[in-house]
Amino acid sequence: MTKRFQKMAKCPKCGTELALEDAFCQWVRNHPQLSSKSGVGVADIDLFMHRFVQNNDRAFDCICLVEVKTRSAEVSASQRETLNIIGQFVRNRRSTPTKRKFRQVPFGPNVVYATMRDKNVPVKAYGYHRLRMDGNTPDDSSEIRWDDHFIDVNILLKLLRLELDPDTLEPVDFRIRHKSKSLELFPAA
Repeated sequence: MTKRFQKMAKCPKCGTELALEDAFCQWVRNHPQLSSKSGVGVADIDLFMHRFVQNNDRAFDCICLVEVKTRSAEVSASQRETLNIIGQFVRNRRSTPTKRKFRQVPFGPNVVYATMRDKNVPVKAYGYHRLRMDGNTPDDSSEIRWDDHFIDVNILLKLLRLELDPDTLEPVDFRIRHKSKSLELFPAA
């Protein structure tokens, strides 16, 4: 059964709660041929973070998907499954002989073609993460969680700026340790 739409916002003038769903998403959610009974799962992406980072002569693009849950809502089992699958496509971290960590994948491009810059650029893809708050925003929440970690607003800001590694909550390290062979999504012609 397709779940009722739950994302709401409060009007700053009158305080009325309003659903935050556009007409097309309402159509998809209510169309009988797109029902979860027919095996179709629908999940929106709340945030797709993209940051350009310059470190000396190296430039990186960092990306991360974030599913936001307010009012202590949980990610449903079917939504978690969908987002975990998508998150594996949007992740390119690899294990090394000295670094075998959780959430590493053996595949995925680490160089992509950037159309605005007309060149191949390195990309660090951090997959999918959950942000859960007991209020509607970080400012009105007494509890904020990133995946399964309790965090504060300052940590959240650093995570959303991709200054902290979304998997480890440690500062992101953009140094080059070894010259490695890159897997390119669209090799330059």
